[in-house]
Amino acid sequence: MKVYIAYGTVSAVMLLITILFYSYKNWMALRKNAIYIWLLICAFIAVSTDVALGYASLQNARYKEALDTLSGVIMSVALLLLYLSLFLYDMAVTCRMRFVRTSLFCIFLGLIAAAGIISVISPWVGLSTFSYPNQQNYGARGNMLQAGVIVICLCAGIIVLVRGRKKLTKRVFCVLSVSQALLLFDVFMQVVLKARNLASYYTLAGVLISYYILLHNMDQYRSFSSFCFDRDGFHEVLLERAYYKEDFVCLGICINNIESITNFCTEAEIAQLHQRLGRILRSICGRHNVYHIHSFEYMVLLRGRENAGKKHQILEEKIPSYFRIDNKNISLLCGFYSVRFADAAYDAAEFQRTIISMRKLTLEQMNRDNLVYYQGENREEIKHDLEALRVVNHCIALHQFHFAFVPIRSLHERDSISYEFVLQEYLEDGTEISQENIWNLAAETGYIREAGHIAFEMLCKAVQKRGIPASGGTKYHMNLLSSQLATTALAEEYIQTLKSYDIPGDRICIELTIDQRADGEKLEECFAVLRGYGISILLDQFGVTVCNLKNVLNMSFDSVKINRHMVQTFCDGKNRQLGYMVHMLNARNWTLYLDGIDDIDMLGVLSDMKVDFIQGMAVRADSAVENDAAGVVLPDGVLGGGPVHV
Repeated sequence: MKVYIAYGTVSAVMLLITILFYSYKNWMALRKNAIYIWLLICAFIAVSTDVALGYASLQNARYKEALDTLSGVIMSVALLLLYLSLFLYDMAVTCRMRFVRTSLFCIFLGLIAAAGIISVISPWVGLSTFSYPNQQNYGARGNMLQAGVIVICLCAGIIVLVRGRKKLTKRVFCVLSVSQALLLFDVFMQVVLKARNLASYYTLAGVLISYYILLHNMDQYRSFSSFCFDRDGFHEVLLERAYYKEDFVCLGICINNIESITNFCTEAEIAQLHQRLGRILRSICGRHNVYHIHSFEYMVLLRGRENAGKKHQILEEKIPSYFRIDNKNISLLCGFYSVRFADAAYDAAEFQRTIISMRKLTLEQMNRDNLVYYQGENREEIKHDLEALRVVNHCIALHQFHFAFVPIRSLHERDSISYEFVLQEYLEDGTEISQENIWNLAAETGYIREAGHIAFEMLCKAVQKRGIPASGGTKYHMNLLSSQLATTALAEEYIQTLKSYDIPGDRICIELTIDQRADGEKLEECFAVLRGYGISILLDQFGVTVCNLKNVLNMSFDSVKINRHMVQTFCDGKNRQLGYMVHMLNARNWTLYLDGIDDIDMLGVLSDMKVDFIQGMAVRADSAVENDAAGVVLPDGVLGGGPVHV
């Protein structure tokens, strides 16, 4: 008996250490993780109770029978719950938890409950069928009843594993199957052969500890900068909640001043910033509920919209407006938003798109005192964004967009007209999706480069269909983002597309929009490849999207186009920066384009500026009249007509 107690003590200590390690460890809010901690607790209760009361019975012969009976009762109930939990664990890892809502599972629970009640009362009331009245202990039938229920749980678990093996990796399936077989053999040794195996405690503890080491002690879902769960972990939780249609609320925390932080801080300092912020979020919201889903965005999973409001009030106070790191005051501009999973109809993909739209909306408002909810005007605006996203995804899948040609007029050669190829899509209510928005939506889904190649090939088809004049300065412009021209391989693909349609490179101008992540050196390499085929490069959206003016001005662009907003505010007398911009760009000998010339009277305001090309509604109307008079046949959708499919 003393040896038996020694073995049990070692097993109990091992289980307790595992419980402490697992409780301390960040484990995600998945069903299998919650069931696993319950497995450990049940096993620890069963083993520690048997050991403690067994030792007490050795020391007190007077109460030996009562202590042995109490030990047997507690162990029996704990083991029944443990093996039921083991069956639930098998269902959780194979995504079969819907079985708990069926009548068959209710019958199964009734069987376990009956076995538990009989196990509790029979030793005390002396039911001769299941226990020895004189010895106050279980008889053969009592042991067989418990063993039968345990075997049913193990066999049901094996059936679930076999049927759901396609959802498991080979490693996980092998670990779970071998463990179930080992436990079945242990039950056989205890009940059928009536051998009180000293290694039985080790078997149970070993199986659960092996689960921890092989299945749960993994950090693939951990962010090593903030020590929260990462985006992949959030995706795992989201998929499970979507599968079981379980509602929850996400409290999003996004940081707006990303550019200033990255420019002002080193990587080590940014890592310290995330560590401190992650520590605050975990301490307030629970370490199992915080996810670091983006470089500067966190997500907290909560139950109920009221909880989101309460947590927001606490975080608003606890998150400082700046952190002191390495003698630097790092400012932190936070925004908060809340989204319910039920609002996305329990669709994981739709929910993630909603989160992206809510993040953009929150960054626009950027008031940490207000929690932005997915309701009212915000809901309608995001619905439009999601509809636009579906339209763009559909176009990418079909490799086809609506488009129009927008004329560009030369101020030096009246007969010289170039055209910009512009993508135009529409929502069901007729709202236009601009090309800028199309690129942004494609970037959100990860198909920005594919969308660029699709649009470029459509341009080539349209140009080939129109025919290329043998002489004249007509060029065809197309806007691309710097991410669509990030490598020389991408540039060569554009050239190959032009060659396949026999279009000379000198008839193409790529209008490049620079974002804050653009790599100047790689862009210069791409420029060299494109210029090798005669393609000219224009810096688009100047005055709005340019982040690092000094670096951009040192790049080898052929021309530059000033954003329409800058032009219109200058003509309205609200902004005087345009004149300085034009003077600065003329000093670099770049060909200068002005966008936004929607009224012919605007040319009088701009007459003193050295500008080469203009673009806008006024140019479109003027060009339409002249081309019609000249008898030029243009495809539908050109110069103000409706959009066309190619």
